[in-house]
This record gives sequence, structure tokens and C-alpha cells, in this order.
Amino acid sequence: MIKLLVAIALVSIAYCDVDANTMNGKVVVGYQGWFNHESDGFGVGWRHWSKDEHKVDTDTLNFDLWPDTTEYDPQAMKDTNLRYQNGQVARLYSSGHPSIVDKHFEWMKNYNIDSAFLQRFLGEVQDPRFFKLRNTVTRNMMTSAETHGRTFAIMYDVSGVNANNLVDLLKKDWGYLSGEFGVTRSPRYQKHDNKPVVVIWGLGFSERQDTPNQAIEIANYLKSQNCFCIAGVPYFWRTQDRDARPGFVDALLNFDGVSPWAVGRYGSRSGFESTFDKQVPDDQRLTLSRNKWYAPVLFPGFSWKNLSPPGRELNQIPRNGGDFFRAQAERMLIKLQRTNTFLYIAMFDEVDEATAIFKAASRKEDTPVGDKFLYLSIDGKQLPSDYYLKLAGNLTTAWKH
Repeated sequence: MIKLLVAIALVSIAYCDVDANTMNGKVVVGYQGWFNHESDGFGVGWRHWSKDEHKVDTDTLNFDLWPDTTEYDPQAMKDTNLRYQNGQVARLYSSGHPSIVDKHFEWMKNYNIDSAFLQRFLGEVQDPRFFKLRNTVTRNMMTSAETHGRTFAIMYDVSGVNANNLVDLLKKDWGYLSGEFGVTRSPRYQKHDNKPVVVIWGLGFSERQDTPNQAIEIANYLKSQNCFCIAGVPYFWRTQDRDARPGFVDALLNFDGVSPWAVGRYGSRSGFESTFDKQVPDDQRLTLSRNKWYAPVLFPGFSWKNLSPPGRELNQIPRNGGDFFRAQAERMLIKLQRTNTFLYIAMFDEVDEATAIFKAASRKEDTPVGDKFLYLSIDGKQLPSDYYLKLAGNLTTAWKH
């Protein structure tokens, strides 16, 4: 089914502007935009590429999936201490350079991907350096979405924010973005029924200290600002166990919809199918019964060996040549109702945990010397660097039909 859609996705539909006033039929990617190098002017060093802000070396790595950098503007790149097998110096990019976001949105257009939800880390932007960085990436995203006919929206991540300050900080920052900054004035900002889409990720998780009343207050605030608000919630939010704290179900349903976080909740095709069948259909029945939206999450695989303390293995949740992602896509296409539902792919550019679907190294020889990095053909099936962009585009086409 997926293979048959390649020609349609890449030829017939890819160059149509995305409808910016509805979430119906949407497939959305999460976008981190959080990579830096020490010469990009933001003063945060090699953030997310390396544990050492001054260098990227084999013993400082903070990411597992090596990106395909061949199409990036050299002005956005900087040398690392790593080398390819041919002796060439390996270079990495800064997300703060406008050409990087633009290239990514060009790919979204060419591969028929609708929209990107830009992560905005509420705790991080309290630091003036990251406030400047996140605003720069946001401005670049506005421009690139307008250039390439895609849409975008803000997705707050409230991880690590002191629960005592959570609501006030959110109100202040969204007030700034929607007011002085003017993010929702972009014609490419994603809306639903003329309401700007805003996502709040991280409410009700087992390790957090936020409360159901705070979730209600946030939802009410965003609705008072005429927003269409989605909550990024634990995978087991409805059953109130494992990754979820009890007492949040009704509070989370004050939002216009929920998106349960699936990354790491299963690690194989069979594990996905079993967990999905036990959880997702009942999730969707509940949301539809309350006239709410539902946004299940797909991810291609997972690995965080370099990000984590010693002892973790590379390729923790294998992609299996695309089979893991295809299994999720096919089941969602078959089992989910389209009413009040959109799909969320985690993530577009997340190489730290190796969930990225953007162009990545195809073969081992496309990565620097050593055994530190994932590449797309690591599971034995030879895949091109754009393989997951094609899968995402095919899924978008199928979801709309």
C-alpha cells in the first residue's frame, strides 16, 4: 500500500500549498531546531551536538544518528574534530542559520509533508541566549513556511519548568509570541476554524509536579486567547498508569484535543501492535465522545547511546529497514477514524535520540570514522538518505484519502 503511493505523493500533490485553516487530514512533524555550533553568534557552543560546548569529538558526542549534510549551505556549517574514512573533516550545522530551516521546509514541500510543530522549551527561553535563539528559529520558520507553502505552529515543552511558575511563564511567553513577535500573523501559521493551534507538551506525566488544576487553567487561558489548544500527554493518560499520574483525564479533556506520547512505549512491530490495540481505539472513542481531537504519535526508531551515561547500546529500538514505521502507519490508516484526528510524527530533525525522519547518512561510510553513529542501512536493508521523508509523504497522501 505504501509503495504504491510514492508517485502520487511526490508528483501529484507535493507542490500544492497546505490549507492553513484546518487540522483535518493533517500529518505533522515535530521540529526541534535546537542544534548550534560555537561560531553561530548565540553563545551556547555546540549545543545538542556535543556535551562539550567547545568541540565535537568522539568522547563528547550527544547524538546518535548522523545527518546527511550534503545539501546544506557551507555558511551554516562548522568543522568538527571528526573525520570521514577518506580523511575529510566532518562538519555540522547550526539551526540558527536561516538556510537550514529553509532547506528543511524545502524538503517538506518536495516530499509532501504538511506542517511542523516547532518545539519551544518554556524553561529554556527564560535564558536570554535561548530566548534569542528560539525566536530566531521561529522567525526563520515563518519565512520558510511562507516560501514553501507549508504550515507551522508552536509546541511548548514544559519539561523541567517549576510547577509553581508554569502557568505564569506560559501566559507571558505566549502573550509575547502572539503579540509583539506576531507569530500568529503569519499567513502560514496553522489554524483550525480560524483559531491558532498551540500545543502544550508535558502535562500529567508521572515524574512531573504539575496539577490537574494547572492543566485546566492553561486550557482556559489559551481558549480565552481564541486558540485551538492540544495537550501532549502520557501514552497511558486514559488508563492513568505507567507513564501517567492519576486524576488528569478530565483536566486534559479541557483542551481541544490530546496527543499521547508514544516514543519508547514499545520497541518492536509486535509490541506496537499489541499496545496500540489495547490503548488507541479506546482513546479515540473517548475523545470523539467528548467532541475532542486525537493525535496519535508515530516514530521511526530510537537510540540514545551517546546522549546517555555509559552502558546503553546503539540502535536501542531498531528501525528494521523502515518496517517499524510502516507497521505504525498501516495500522493507523486501517484502525483509526479520520474524524477529529491528525497524525504526529516524532520527529523531523531529532538526531539526539535518533527519531529523525529528515535526510540522514545512508551507509556506514557516510558517517565519521568509528562505531558511534547510526545510519539508515544499519539493519541490513540498503536505504537512501531520504527514505523516511518518502514514507512520511506517502503516509500524508494515504491519510487524506
